[in-house]
Parts: sequence; structure tokens; C-alpha cells
Amino acid sequence: MPASTHVRALLAALSLAVLPLAACATHNAATTTATPSAAARPVVLVDNAGTAWLDVYLLDETRDWHLGRLAPGARGTLRLPAGAAAGAGMVRLAVLAGATQTVAPSRDPRAIVSMAQPMTALSGQRWSFAQGALTGLRPH
Repeated sequence: MPASTHVRALLAALSLAVLPLAACATHNAATTTATPSAAARPVVLVDNAGTAWLDVYLLDETRDWHLGRLAPGARGTLRLPAGAAAGAGMVRLAVLAGATQTVAPSRDPRAIVSMAQPMTALSGQRWSFAQGALTGLRPH
């Protein structure tokens, strides 16, 4: 078999191996792109400086939302729910460290809860949990 035939056979084999990978990469990129409405949703930034897993919740006057769970030492950007504090309602952040997820953090005596504030004020804020305290950090 001449060398050019080997090269063509190798190129054909490589193209058969690479094309499916390229298709997967294209498919994944298309399916993970955020929709404009999801990208526009407000967020809160939370640092878990504690040594236990941290569940973060948003509480408004009528409902509790689970925003996410952070590993010890993790930093997360958590999206705020679209239906929270519609209008001029007040919201609070609540965290539970080292506990299982709950459906009612507003009634859990172990929850550490921030002061109430308007949803528009909470959006974009950075919070830190350390040594059993939830602290709002000043923007840089």
C-alpha cells in the first residue's frame, strides 16, 4: 500500500472520530445558552466561608424559595426567583448550615436570617457566611 493511501485512510479515520465530537460540542453549546429572560434575572452573590454545606433561601412575605446549596469554601452566584416580592414587597435571605434542605426555613429556629429589604436592593449584593453569621459585604 503506498504512503498516500495510508495518509488518506488515516485522515478518513480521524474525520470519522472528530465529526461526532464536533457535533456534540455544537449541540451542548446550543442547549446551555441562557435565554434572554433567564440572563436578565437578578442575582445575589454568596460566599460560604464556613466548614459545612450551606443552603441559601429567599424569603418574602408569602413564600420561601431555595436558591441553592454551596459547599464549604465555595462562592456562588444565585438567581433570584422571578415571582419573589412582586411590586414593593420586602425580602430576606436565610441560610442553614450543615442541615438538610427544608421547605420552611422561615420557621426553622436554626436559620440565620438577614434584615428585610426591597428586592431591588438585594439584587447584586454580595453576602458572606462565616462563624455562624450572615454578613452583607460592601461592594468594591
